[in-house]
Amino acid sequence: FALDPLTAMEGSGSISEQEVRLVVSQILAGIDLATSSGERALKEVGASFRELLVQLHEVSQERELWMHRFLGARELQYSAALCARAAHLSTSVEVVNILGEMEAGDEQQSSASPAKIIDEGLAARTLEELEGTLG
Repeated sequence: FALDPLTAMEGSGSISEQEVRLVVSQILAGIDLATSSGERALKEVGASFRELLVQLHEVSQERELWMHRFLGARELQYSAALCARAAHLSTSVEVVNILGEMEAGDEQQSSASPAKIIDEGLAARTLEELEGTLG
């Protein structure tokens, strides 16, 4: 078994040197074509990979923005709950103060409903505060 294909082919006598060179040149042309196709494919893959990295970066930025929006909305809800609670506590303290004033005040209004007494007391307080602010 011969290692050199040219020697092996010449030994058989059926293929000429010109034909061997033609086959070798065709093989080399095929290799060049495969190499250029591989290089082009690598360039395309590289471009696609860069595009994917850009998209990944954009998605990451959008995720961070949505995270900040979510946290901001949650803080806003928490602040609203705290404000509502503070308003409720403030109103409760005012109601207790008004009821205390009513008990200490005249007995005429004792026949009125507690809600009416509280509304009148809050209205009087608010009016007093407005007059104090304007005066």
